[in-house]
Amino acid sequence: MPKVYVDMPSYNSKSNGVKCIYSLFKFLLEKNIDPIFLPRDINNLGKINYEVFAEFSNKTFIKLDLRNAQRKDFLIANDTSPRYLLNIARKKGMQIIFWQLAPFSFLGRNTFPKVGDYNLPFSSCCDPFAKEFYYFQSKIDINWKTAMRFHNDFKKDSIAIYTGKGKLKEMPEKIKELLKEENISLITRNYPEDRYTLFKILLKSKALITFDELTQLNLEAASLGLPVFIANKLFTKICIDKFPVAKLKEMITSNVDDFIEKYEKIKNEPKIFSPYELLEEDQTAFQKIYSFLIGEKELAKINNLDIKKFRKWTSFLKKRKVIYPHFNGGQSLGTIFINNYCESFTRKKQKLFFVINFTQEIGRLLFKFKILNLIELIFIKFHLLDRLNFFKVNYRFIRLFYSRTKMNNRYERLIFRNSRNWQRKGLKLTQCSDIKDYEFKKYDKVIRENSKKRKYKFI
Repeated sequence: MPKVYVDMPSYNSKSNGVKCIYSLFKFLLEKNIDPIFLPRDINNLGKINYEVFAEFSNKTFIKLDLRNAQRKDFLIANDTSPRYLLNIARKKGMQIIFWQLAPFSFLGRNTFPKVGDYNLPFSSCCDPFAKEFYYFQSKIDINWKTAMRFHNDFKKDSIAIYTGKGKLKEMPEKIKELLKEENISLITRNYPEDRYTLFKILLKSKALITFDELTQLNLEAASLGLPVFIANKLFTKICIDKFPVAKLKEMITSNVDDFIEKYEKIKNEPKIFSPYELLEEDQTAFQKIYSFLIGEKELAKINNLDIKKFRKWTSFLKKRKVIYPHFNGGQSLGTIFINNYCESFTRKKQKLFFVINFTQEIGRLLFKFKILNLIELIFIKFHLLDRLNFFKVNYRFIRLFYSRTKMNNRYERLIFRNSRNWQRKGLKLTQCSDIKDYEFKKYDKVIRENSKKRKYKFI
């Protein structure tokens, strides 16, 4: 049987896509295929081997390159696989299988398959034209599972807003009217820092408003019975209709009136999903991949028409200009004005959205020409913010570039330290309330008990 190489990104517990790849690798190990672990980051190997593969340390076979790969061997790649790796694999005549976890060349990596490769789309959001999907929901972690268990034990007192990778835009007037009467819990790519706190926020929320349609947080919120409003519509209706988790379309909408109707109907009696409905650890997709590797299943190779469809879909999504993962761990540069943005729900801010839009477009251009990350790196490397503060220089556009420090996202920690939401009167940061709530005693107890039993496993 041909050898199976798997392109393995650095492990990141916050990335659902990365967890899916590691889950597939584990599945293939258990099937005795003996896949070859092909790491992208050699420096991360020690950590990966200890924390992720402790139970498979005797079986895991690691190769640092494709030097010994043979013609007809398999390379399981994905939409972020490095181009140089794919070029080497093609020169060697390897069979390349893309497990497409996101639209090709959409989130930064300019990776496209070629004629003769194989493509396995994760969901309809990756390829709405596909007839078969390879969706996998990794094991629901203890924070998510406990939140589903205790979802009815909490008084809902706020609406959560998630900025994510999305471009900030002005809210519709009806949503603004709703937000005037509610507390706001703000979630970003970097805050909260752990899923434990994230689910405590969701448990106290009545709904989620998100600027990022390309995130699992939407599914997590919907699974707890929260109606989800997409402020930045990215995908077409067919994507939601064909999405493997059928119940998702009942909870997610970009229609204002539909959202408000769901909100009024569900806020007091949220209807949660079951793990079965979420397809938790349903290994159908993995079984289909395994069947192809051992020759029991046939897959059509990618042709020129498929390539055109992929490029057309990516071009369509990019033209919508709603995903801006340019700054501070994959956020829009406009998030530096997030305080002013939230204050605009109750007080009109003249020219605010002109400034936000201008800043976001500047960030996009700086990122495109590889300048934005360089500026961030310079400010971090030479501790320029501390030096400027010494001379009492405190300009917003200087401060924003110092967010990635050893203090771990100093900018967001400064805003959200020991706090959860703004109260509706004025939305002042000084009115933030603490998330330490007596209602969470049962939730905390389950998490603590589980952490004592937890072993070093990636799932």
